[in-house]
Amino acid sequence: MLDISGVLQSLPGFLQIINVIVLLSALFFFTSTISSHLIEVFVGFINSRGKQLRARLELALGKDAAKALYDDPIIKSLSSQSRTTIHWPSYIEPELFARITASLSNDDKSAMSKSDVIKDIKDKLMKVESDLEPKLIEWFKAITDRQTGVYTRWTFLRLLVVGFLLAGLLDI
Repeated sequence: MLDISGVLQSLPGFLQIINVIVLLSALFFFTSTISSHLIEVFVGFINSRGKQLRARLELALGKDAAKALYDDPIIKSLSSQSRTTIHWPSYIEPELFARITASLSNDDKSAMSKSDVIKDIKDKLMKVESDLEPKLIEWFKAITDRQTGVYTRWTFLRLLVVGFLLAGLLDI
């Protein structure tokens, strides 16, 4: 039977090639991990996720309805505030969103009850005699799934830039 390890070791430079492959893999893993952490620190610092979620809800519900949602004490408690800016929550549980939205939409004076999307959902539910909260959860999950895609694309671009910068700085 043929001894493969002896054959591989007899190839000129084989062990050096394996060493270079292992070291480059470790180096690329290290720089990609550093890039990911740098991006997460940056994104957390500028509150990118929270801003994107709020902008998406303003676009979907309307500015006034989104403001009513973010003015709710429970949502406010999820936010953090520095001396100069408010850091909006980067994630809202769909069930919490549905409960607050349903509550706000029951008040005819609330901006939420005037939102075209909420009116449309309520009108369709009246026809089939269904509960509002499960449909709001379904709608909100669809919105956040789309927002996750946007965030992923932006993160990919940021990682690409940081990766090239690190490669240039480390002369890789």
